[in-house]
Amino acid sequence: MTLTQLCFLALTALFSVNLERFRKPGYEGLGAPALHLLIIATLFLTAYGLTRRFYFALLAALCAQLVVLIVNNAKYRFLREALVFADLALYSQAIRFPRLYLPFIGVVPAVLGSVAIGASISTATLYEAPSSLFAASAWLDSLSALALAALLIALIARLAARHSVTLDANRDTARYGLLPTLAIYGSQAREAPELEPQSFPALETRPNLIAVQSESFFDARRLDDRIRPEVLQHFDRICGQSQAHGKLQVPAWGAYTMRSEFAFLTGQANSGLGFGRFDPLRYFQRRVASSGVGSFAASLKQQGYRCICIHPYPVEFFARHRIYPELGFDEFIDIRSFSGNDRFGPYTSDSAVCERIINELSQSTQPLFIFAITMENHGPLHLESIEPAERNAFFDAPTPDADNNLAIYLRHLKNADCMLDRLTRHLAEQDPTAILAWYGDHVPGMPDIYQSRNYADACTDYLVWSAASAGLTPSKPNETSVETLPGLMLDATFASTS
Repeated sequence: MTLTQLCFLALTALFSVNLERFRKPGYEGLGAPALHLLIIATLFLTAYGLTRRFYFALLAALCAQLVVLIVNNAKYRFLREALVFADLALYSQAIRFPRLYLPFIGVVPAVLGSVAIGASISTATLYEAPSSLFAASAWLDSLSALALAALLIALIARLAARHSVTLDANRDTARYGLLPTLAIYGSQAREAPELEPQSFPALETRPNLIAVQSESFFDARRLDDRIRPEVLQHFDRICGQSQAHGKLQVPAWGAYTMRSEFAFLTGQANSGLGFGRFDPLRYFQRRVASSGVGSFAASLKQQGYRCICIHPYPVEFFARHRIYPELGFDEFIDIRSFSGNDRFGPYTSDSAVCERIINELSQSTQPLFIFAITMENHGPLHLESIEPAERNAFFDAPTPDADNNLAIYLRHLKNADCMLDRLTRHLAEQDPTAILAWYGDHVPGMPDIYQSRNYADACTDYLVWSAASAGLTPSKPNETSVETLPGLMLDATFASTS
């Protein structure tokens, strides 16, 4: 290695450490600089082993860090959480489902990252010839670099396993740094949590049970008192007839549907899932039975229920096609059962999902548990447009153009409210003993709207309702958490027969 190369290597290490200053959340301590430099060295050796281009390998290591940094900061802005190791499994989904991920990164960061990567590749292919660091022979030189990278990976894993974590991604990232925290979480992620075996009481009767996880549903009127009350007029009416309703504590902000979803389906608090809390649908694949995590659907299936999930998106998203059979579901109805005519905006409408629920209820000859995950109100909202007249119709007073995203959200929220009205009216007429749970998985991703209003409440809203006991003993608002909803549904079945 020449003196020039040694100087560039040192400068790269210094630049890499200082690049962390742009990371969110910022440092609260000294971090883990040794672990950070070992990761950068591994990236460098891997790139060099594959190309035998020294300066390209340095740039490739920095570009890899830059990409991770950009993604982390975008995630933190929208979701208020630092990037975690479990998120790396979502990179392939970002390629397959780009609309759900790439728009959140932003134009400037995306251009910056693309320019950096393009410059690195151009430098390697046009201006730098292969070199030799470890051996005169090309294949031995590459092999030596890759072998050293493998040794460093083993060392990184060993060192990372010794660091204590809180499993609060923001606290751990602020303490150790971004790349070190990713390595620490990755090295410790196989540590399975100790879960209390979860069981659900047997039902005295077998009414149809319907749970609707309404995309990004919450009472947005808490955001701004200018929002017209009638946006959720049906929700207000049905809350007044429900067995239970109120604010709902959920383990996500702006995204990560699968966290609330898994908590509902298992009755397990997300905070008790260890490293599985970040992406439980993937983490517990092939572990549902052995972990003791429990399953609401599996319990109902043993009592004679047919369990169906309805979600108008590809079943492969979040790898649901693998874990839902483990959770006891007999059928998963995904986007292939809907048509382009069923869309409202970019996704399948809540109305179409409602009609599919009603169709399944009408055709079944055995008790059903239907778990529906809607999609209409999924972001990114800023890719949709709205006319001023429609925007202003959602507010009692004029609002600025900066509230366009909020108005777009309210447009879909009103449609969710109409779905709730249609579904409850059908149940009241055709299936009065059925139990309906309705809840939001997380608040929508609208960082600018929240920032301008200093809003930081992560709670969504829920209700549990049955036509058979609607209005008999009106419930008072009661805040609870998403994992308690299966129990509330079972309580409602007992109340409706008493």
